[in-house]
Amino acid sequence: MALNEENRVYLQDDCYIDFERSVFVNKNLPCALTQQEIRLLKRMNAKAGSIATYKELTDYLSDQYDSTFSQRELQIFISRLRKKIGEINTTYLLSVRGVGYVFLPDKEI
Repeated sequence: MALNEENRVYLQDDCYIDFERSVFVNKNLPCALTQQEIRLLKRMNAKAGSIATYKELTDYLSDQYDSTFSQRELQIFISRLRKKIGEINTTYLLSVRGVGYVFLPDKEI
């Protein structure tokens, strides 16, 4: 099976998120991501470089799962996601205090 580079978002040269396989890969070592994590990262990637507000993200997750997500639940969710893929530099997912998050994948790769 051929690799589809369009389904990957690179954070560094050897570190990327593969949306098709639902994994984060760091130096060829994969780490499984949940469907919620993949959906959230896709949403944030669509706004890469721009602020994704707490309200926007909680509304999005609530719509996806027929459930209500609070701002605090979103913060916990992001914290867990950062722990999974945060062994690299955490500057790819910035907090904007009181507003939301900015996703900054490496656009140069």
